[in-house]
Amino acid sequence: MQKQLLAKPTKKLNKMQGELGLTFEKKGALTRLTKSHHSSPLKASKALYLDETGSATVYLMETSGGMVEGDVNKYRITIGNDSHVSLIPQSSTKIYPSRLDLPCRQSVDLMVGENASVRWLPETTIPFEDSIFLADTKIDLEPNSSLIFSEIFSSGRQKSAESFAFDRFSSKTQILIEGKLIAFDHLNLVQKESPYFHIGMFEDCTYMGTIWYVDPAAANQNFETFLTDFHQAKNHRFGFSRLDHYGVHFRWLSNDLCLLKEQMNELIQNL
Repeated sequence: MQKQLLAKPTKKLNKMQGELGLTFEKKGALTRLTKSHHSSPLKASKALYLDETGSATVYLMETSGGMVEGDVNKYRITIGNDSHVSLIPQSSTKIYPSRLDLPCRQSVDLMVGENASVRWLPETTIPFEDSIFLADTKIDLEPNSSLIFSEIFSSGRQKSAESFAFDRFSSKTQILIEGKLIAFDHLNLVQKESPYFHIGMFEDCTYMGTIWYVDPAAANQNFETFLTDFHQAKNHRFGFSRLDHYGVHFRWLSNDLCLLKEQMNELIQNL
């Protein structure tokens, strides 16, 4: 008599479905956070006013300590006409291992109105060994909007001697002006397929920093001095390319996270 095969029990996942919706509007001399909706683990601080310009600064928080397989985080942020906002991630985003081959997903929808500006300051995304991370960022601008959007990719937990051990890391960025696509970037790294250490890839570097700068004044700005002012070495490199007359795309490859953040923040302060 044949034995009846029993199905293996399926592990129950406590998946998190985080959402953060923010709307900013100009009210008098100040940019106000007029609408705020969140579901755990995503949260935002109240609007802070750190200078006399009336611009709002808001800290973005992920309270779970990291994303585990199956987690989904969604950001939907609207910057109203004539509003000026700085968004600061409070900490790095940790992507934990995927034991059941389920990805962590993140989406960012950022809409910026007329004569409005937004700065999204840099923080690190750290994919752990065997993790899967899929991110989609879509930014909609008006012709007179101003954007600074920055992010840092880490190849893994450097202090644990863990580098490029994730299963997959995918991050797509689209930037549109009046619905017209002006920039598309896709960092798509697959453990068994991507030649991480080849020329034109990461070579011997473990961090990649990115800043997207879109502004009506960008076409007349000179960025050549940054090529000489910023320290460059075999394990720390910097370059940029222009997005026609729309803006500039800056990128770093580095093994020095502190130096990378220092230069990215210095550049942002000078834009």
